[in-house]
Amino acid sequence: MQVQHAAISTLSPDTSRRLARLGWIVTISVMLVLGYLSPVQDYSIVLLGCVMLLLSVWPALQWAERVRPWFPVFEISMLSSAPFYALPVLAGHPDLLPFGDALTRKTAAVFVGFQLAAIVAFHVTRGRRASSEALLRPLLPGRWLRYAEAGIWVYTVYYYIANFTGLIPYEFSGTLRAIFGGLCIACMFLIGFRLGAGDLSQASKFGFGFNLLVQVLLSFATLELHSGISLLLLAAIGYVSASRRLPLLALCVGAAMVAFLHYGKSEMRNRYWSEDGHHRPTLEQLPAFYAEWVDVSLTQRERGQTTDVKQSQLWERVSLFQMLCMVVDRVPEIRPPLGGESYIDLPALLVPRFMWPEKPSALESNVRLALHFHLVDEESAEDVSIAFGPVAEAYANFGLWGVLVFGGLLGWFMKLCVVGAIGAPQFSALGLFTILLTAWSFQVELVFATWVSSLFQASVTVIGIPLALTAVMRRS
Repeated sequence: MQVQHAAISTLSPDTSRRLARLGWIVTISVMLVLGYLSPVQDYSIVLLGCVMLLLSVWPALQWAERVRPWFPVFEISMLSSAPFYALPVLAGHPDLLPFGDALTRKTAAVFVGFQLAAIVAFHVTRGRRASSEALLRPLLPGRWLRYAEAGIWVYTVYYYIANFTGLIPYEFSGTLRAIFGGLCIACMFLIGFRLGAGDLSQASKFGFGFNLLVQVLLSFATLELHSGISLLLLAAIGYVSASRRLPLLALCVGAAMVAFLHYGKSEMRNRYWSEDGHHRPTLEQLPAFYAEWVDVSLTQRERGQTTDVKQSQLWERVSLFQMLCMVVDRVPEIRPPLGGESYIDLPALLVPRFMWPEKPSALESNVRLALHFHLVDEESAEDVSIAFGPVAEAYANFGLWGVLVFGGLLGWFMKLCVVGAIGAPQFSALGLFTILLTAWSFQVELVFATWVSSLFQASVTVIGIPLALTAVMRRS
């Protein structure tokens, strides 16, 4: 039996509406608490922070409350902006202090403009269900769902080989990363969806939980937390899409684990990162590595509680709002707009590296932006990656109009995708693309060229290759 698209839930609409009511309660509570406790003295900035938070969560709450039939790609994309933009404003991010109230207020208004442009464009775009047989034809039989469980085992093995051994040549690393990354995204989401639908045996649940835990621990062992967090979020999104219930216990445990490890992350980087590269533990060293990390986190946490040493909070590290402030402050008074220069490398990034070994780095757009704003010198530019985010990038290129147009195009594109995929089989080209688009919707730190090129590579792997094989088989 072919699995239908995850957005078509067979559960009672009451379950979805209960999720919406819980979301409204949490949102209003957060707004009241942060608004009351906020160290920001300017009430207009606090009000703008509340508006930013409300616009971040409103599409997702409307999706649940009105039991929308489409997959919540746009809603998740808007929701992901809350910790990166809205919460730092409400909580008084320390990096915003040097900019002053006037610039913070102006930057918040710019981001509200982006949110409104995206939301309005999403809602006025009608779209229509796809009718192309090529887009709706199942690329794999529905019975192959069970092979998704094998897929996450395969990815676990690949991830260890790629990140903890030197067995994969550099010229093939990008292509293989796209292939196996796309495989992981599809499998992780599908199994999370089956879990939410109550369609997993106890053995399958154990295998899923084991692989998710191992992948997260291997990812965290690189001392980069964002990849492991993305895996947890993707599994949670698949679960919620089917059940329309929040896995509160799992989310609380995951958030507590990430927050605790974050206490010791900087010190662990000092110990394991050096000028000649990042030293990662071997498989045998992982238990001792994590024991050391737990000890460091406990020590750093105690120092933060008993001394005047302030620990950097997790929300301080994920914020992109200060980068948007910097760009708004300097364009066009100090630095001229780039006029699209940070986007020119996008076509080159779509070419696999094994076909063009000298192609530009995926960080080239970041380098252009960093050099333009004199954040790095030319000698070290290639070694530094600064998270600008697509909104700041749009402003750096075209000012306020760039931000509004980018928001409008985002809402328009996502509405066409999700409406076109309504009712599409999960293993069709459209069904698989919405899974990938969901995974990329919370990659808000990437600049546009990197975002599109990585999504393109994953799409070629997950959709293009099966689509081509299906076409060949039908002709033979």
